[in-house]
Amino acid sequence: MKKWLIGLLAIIVLLPCPALAADVVRLGTLKFAHYGAVWYMKEIGPKYDLQIKEMVFPKGIDIIPAIIAGEIDVLATNRNVRFYSK
Repeated sequence: MKKWLIGLLAIIVLLPCPALAADVVRLGTLKFAHYGAVWYMKEIGPKYDLQIKEMVFPKGIDIIPAIIAGEIDVLATNRNVRFYSK
């Protein structure tokens, strides 16, 4: 009985645990935009078990293919861009 319990505990400890992995947030930003909120997201993300992956685009129009392909989750751009992800 004791060997069985030790074996079971060893299996549980050695199994990978995907629940402990940080969630990835894919963020799209413009090349020349300086957003305090984006910088702050990168700083506090690990505190909330988030990994912020920033994707920089040269112009707002270049973000559209990434949105259509589902490559970004959040968009930080200027107020003149008028499109949204699904």
